[in-house]
Amino acid sequence: MSSLTYNGGTHVLTLYDSNNREVGHWHANNNVAHTGATMTGVPNGVHQFLDRNSAHTHGGNADMANGSYGTHGILRMTSMTANGTAHSGVGVHAGRANRHGADHPTHGCIRTTEEAMTAITAHIGSDALTTMTVINNGNHGVGALNGAHAAHPRGHQQHTNHGHQRQHTATPPIRFTHRLP
Repeated sequence: MSSLTYNGGTHVLTLYDSNNREVGHWHANNNVAHTGATMTGVPNGVHQFLDRNSAHTHGGNADMANGSYGTHGILRMTSMTANGTAHSGVGVHAGRANRHGADHPTHGCIRTTEEAMTAITAHIGSDALTTMTVINNGNHGVGALNGAHAAHPRGHQQHTNHGHQRQHTATPPIRFTHRLP
């Protein structure tokens, strides 16, 4: 079964296959809006996915590249508690391509690129997505706001390591094949 890792320090989302090999990694962000958000970010730890073989879509404008969730919808995680409050509907999605894409604020979700969601949703059709491991994501869940992250538009290239085995370190290795601006 496949898994995702989000590193809040490097803003990288990595997909691993059922053999623990990196499939690819992409720019992502847990940049939470100051207004209207009841969650300040996804807490560090391991979270389970509700949507294991396909993403949840909303229909209409929400599921467009410039919409709230991007063309592939959202991969929802199970309910989590942050700041003493239970939160459901939190997940990983793209969207807002016309507003800095992955760096555009959410209400608690991790936003990534269309390219990432295309690759992830294609992969999980045959290799179920089970967990999201979040590391280095500040003090989310204990009162910190992630709005301090500056929005820096980045390239949207997919980067892979061509199936090399994942190293077991505290921070997953990042192997970029292209320079990002």
